Amino acid sequence: ATDVEFDIWRCLENDACPSGPAGTCGENRDPSEIACGKCLADFHFDSESKCVACSSGQAALILIAVCILACIVLVGLAFFANRHLAAQTNSVRLFTTCLG
Repeated sequence: ATDVEFDIWRCLENDACPSGPAGTCGENRDPSEIACGKCLADFHFDSESKCVACSSGQAALILIAVCILACIVLVGLAFFANRHLAAQTNSVRLFTTCLG
């Protein structure tokens, strides 16, 4: 017989720690985490707290959103950095228009 030390943790959800041998977790849950509280690599919690596989579509949407946000920030920074030049250009146009 081997002496093995186990800690006992209460599972927050029945699906996380089904009955069975020590170290057994629910489907796609990480047995190395306390109370099977995290999903395995390449899985995430869905709205029902079940571990489901990550899809490549989610990563693509996040990447597209980050790119769009970066473009908006860059345009805003360019406008902010050059706002004095734009005001000067309008003043010169007004002056030359008044001179005829």
